[in-house]
Amino acid sequence: DFYVHRQSDVDEVFAWDHLHFGTDKKDLLADWIKGINETDEPSQSINKDCSNFPENLTTEKSDNVSITKVRLRFSKKGTGKFISHMEQVDVFRRAIRRSGIPATWSGSNYRQLKASYSPPLPLGYESVSEYIDLNMTKKMPLLEIKEAVEKNLPQQFKLLDVKHAPLSFPSLVSLANLAEYTVEGSGATQDDIDRLWGCDTIMVKKIKLNKTLDFDAKPFIKEIKIENAQLKLLIYLNQAKTVKPDLILKALLPNKNPAAFLIERSGLFIETRDGIRHML
Repeated sequence: DFYVHRQSDVDEVFAWDHLHFGTDKKDLLADWIKGINETDEPSQSINKDCSNFPENLTTEKSDNVSITKVRLRFSKKGTGKFISHMEQVDVFRRAIRRSGIPATWSGSNYRQLKASYSPPLPLGYESVSEYIDLNMTKKMPLLEIKEAVEKNLPQQFKLLDVKHAPLSFPSLVSLANLAEYTVEGSGATQDDIDRLWGCDTIMVKKIKLNKTLDFDAKPFIKEIKIENAQLKLLIYLNQAKTVKPDLILKALLPNKNPAAFLIERSGLFIETRDGIRHML
């Protein structure tokens, strides 16, 4: 109990201080204080005797410290499909700043919104499954957040849902590992799917940095099916490599141009190792 439960001074020599793993005690202390400052009630967790804390560290909660996180789900339709991912980030940065909600911003000269975004959507695709995890300095009713942000968005964007998310959650890019795409106007049949799926490999050509790469897309495809007269593709997302639906459509329908189809990202999921699928 003496070692585990008593309050310790930060300048005390601990039993493990002779072990070094590349991070010094000062950095660990700063990280600990940061974690305390992100809680709702830091006074219940922090050591009240802070007289020995280094001068450059503070236990007071900053006005720009995240205490909560909300997840915004939105759609991008019409001419919005020609807005790139980085332009989309800028759209929401401006909309959230104009909305006046208590979002968390970086303290640099070029202020950045503290948020994470869903995996980039290929240019030319519509979506009803785009997400932003937004850090906030104060709690606020979800409906008020939705109304404040939505009225500052361009008409191509519509806010579909706002919900709470754990403050310590990983980024959306690292969480989402499966995407569903809905294709209208392809005219694909079950025979087309069976022919493609019966191949040992599905070779596609991908242009990257002015180089044409040939690779097998089949390991990235979970499922191709026809549902409610629409073609649906379930494609695995990987931060290192993935495959765009139009490349799969070229292999599925070699005599048609995928640019003539309406492609929409209709879902983003977290698929666990046991195959259970959760929507973001």
